[in-house]
Amino acid sequence: MSEEPIPLKTRLKMLGLSCLVTLACAEGLVRFVDGGAMPMIHLFQSTEDGSVRLAPGEEMKVLRAGADPWTLAISASGFRAESTEEPAPATGGWLAVGDSQVMGNGVEAAEAFPAQAQVGGR
Repeated sequence: MSEEPIPLKTRLKMLGLSCLVTLACAEGLVRFVDGGAMPMIHLFQSTEDGSVRLAPGEEMKVLRAGADPWTLAISASGFRAESTEEPAPATGGWLAVGDSQVMGNGVEAAEAFPAQAQVGGR
């Protein structure tokens, strides 16, 4: 006796369910290993033209299991800073553009890449 092949529709349903279970397991493992995974940063705001930027003058303390808490402060001019009162950067300097690692998520502002980097010894 030969077995009938599994219909394509059933195979696709099994594939979809397998992907969902795998995704759920992977997300659960990352959250377990990272102590809850990196929390969402709620310091962004929409602008009138539809873009998104850091909310000027906002600050939040970010906690992670197994690590020291760190402060994410956005200056009044909209840049990552030591405090919300920090003045705008001087003109004639340089600007670091990038992702959360360039912004310094996980470290204090003075430890972030832009604060540590030097161009031409300055």
